[in-house]
Amino acid sequence: MKNKSNNCNTIYDQKTDQFKINRNGSSGCGSSNEAGSTIISTKIGHIYDFPDEVLLTILSFLEPNDIKNIYLSSKILSSFCFENTIWKAICKRKWSSSPIFKRKPITDWRSYYLKKKGFMDLSGGLSWIEIFSSSGDKPSPRYQNTCTTVRDEIYFIGGQDHPENRFNTIHKFNTTTQEFTRIIPTGSSPPKFARHTSTAIGNKIYSHGGFDGFNQHFGLFVYCTIENNWEILSPTGEAPISRTNHASAAIGDNFYIFGGMYKNGNDLIFLNDLFEYNTIENKWTQLKGTGDHPPQKCGHKLFNFGGKLLLFGGGYGPQWDIKYNDVHIYDRSLNKWTKVKTKGEINVCTFTVSWSVGPFLFIYGGQSVKDDLLTNDLYMLDTVNMEWSSINTNCTPFPRDMGSGALVGSTLYMFGGFSSTPLDSLFSLDLLKGENLNISPSPNI
Repeated sequence: MKNKSNNCNTIYDQKTDQFKINRNGSSGCGSSNEAGSTIISTKIGHIYDFPDEVLLTILSFLEPNDIKNIYLSSKILSSFCFENTIWKAICKRKWSSSPIFKRKPITDWRSYYLKKKGFMDLSGGLSWIEIFSSSGDKPSPRYQNTCTTVRDEIYFIGGQDHPENRFNTIHKFNTTTQEFTRIIPTGSSPPKFARHTSTAIGNKIYSHGGFDGFNQHFGLFVYCTIENNWEILSPTGEAPISRTNHASAAIGDNFYIFGGMYKNGNDLIFLNDLFEYNTIENKWTQLKGTGDHPPQKCGHKLFNFGGKLLLFGGGYGPQWDIKYNDVHIYDRSLNKWTKVKTKGEINVCTFTVSWSVGPFLFIYGGQSVKDDLLTNDLYMLDTVNMEWSSINTNCTPFPRDMGSGALVGSTLYMFGGFSSTPLDSLFSLDLLKGENLNISPSPNI
């Protein structure tokens, strides 16, 4: 470990039971080695009388393997090995943080370290699994449907298999029994639509927009998973124009939509507006934020990270010739947009399959930002330090775009999409296998 301010290396030597502090180029107490460094060492037993604050400071200079050795060697110091202060220091040294989320608390820095280290060091340890369900009513091949998690079940709504053929079906997939069920809701019937959004708040799924493939756009619907009821809503306030290819996300009891497009005669109108829907008051509000307002976008993704909206990717134009793989953050409390400077590279832009997992955003497939080719790469954005990483996986599905994804527990699910033809395959990727694969310092730490 290197303390940059003091040019200092601190290690714990399990064989000699000593902490060794190596100050390069210093003089004074201790013995000098051939490189002119001074080594100051102390028996581990000598530090038991130090105040807890001093012990935490010393331990925070160590690397994870040293923490492991201390945990296995000292009953007294082992109680400190789970302290957030220590693991925060380790993470800050290894991955510098981004100021955009510096006020966002990480309640468990050790868990953050293990997850990220596991995802990045797998070298193909994660494997996609195709789920072949032999029972139930599986959705037919389709793309541009929505896929929403409520409890441990995934609801698939709408979609299309042809520019002029949309679906008005709801299918439910039970991730425990791995069975599909066709849902016939009471109340109003779902329209035949695709390219809409769906957002879960509690036991309800709010669907907005969409297009029937001919000339009809749609407004706001809600499906109650408990009562199995589909309802057309008529909110108050300043409602957004009906649209397609937009994105939505929920924060608390509100959900938000951004961008998209609609057709006005023969003209395609591309949008970059942001609206908030209050589910308690049944009211729309347009949010005209300040700052680095995003441009017009379609095929982008919107997420809730730490109570802020994160907007990724998108593009527009008659030939989708204008593409983005950038990241914007909207802070509702400040009503302000910020374009974030990210590290690393990502080669996709529009119609990806995406998942929000704790502080991490996973992106699969979609259209290449360099050309019109479809991709099957998996990327991860760490929102703590705003750095992209490429994640290696086995049994990678075909390249695709316009698929749908859902998260249940620690497992990513991906359904359908388009890859020269509509798809009906369902895949899963268990992220826990990454967190638990050769990264934990011991079975209990």
